[in-house]
Amino acid sequence: MSSPAEGAYAFGQEATWPDGVKVRVSKPTVFKPGEYAAISDKSVKNFVAVDITLTNGSSAAVEASNIVVRATSGDREAEAVFDGDRSTFPSSRVMPGKSLKWRQAFGKPGSDFLLTVDWGYSGQPVTFE
Repeated sequence: MSSPAEGAYAFGQEATWPDGVKVRVSKPTVFKPGEYAAISDKSVKNFVAVDITLTNGSSAAVEASNIVVRATSGDREAEAVFDGDRSTFPSSRVMPGKSLKWRQAFGKPGSDFLLTVDWGYSGQPVTFE
């Protein structure tokens, strides 16, 4: 894999926003959706999952639901997959100095995979590749 583009992070690195909130995204691994996974584009046959860790380095509690995770693969959006506890979206409150980790899966219609994370619509998204 080539080096990340300028302003992007490699999977496994940690990015920090000015308020001290941090995010780390693991390298993607192959994911096999379960029978009842919510997938709208049935033409996609390849899936990946990442482990996302949100660390609250600020002085106040934060709502993990304020994180926005989007992905692309090839020339298409990579659809997020909800698959119960196997691939989920965060909704918990994270206290100062604490972390929350979850697994999130995506369809992967192309050969590459880029993931963008925005903290509370800060206007400062970070990209992992």
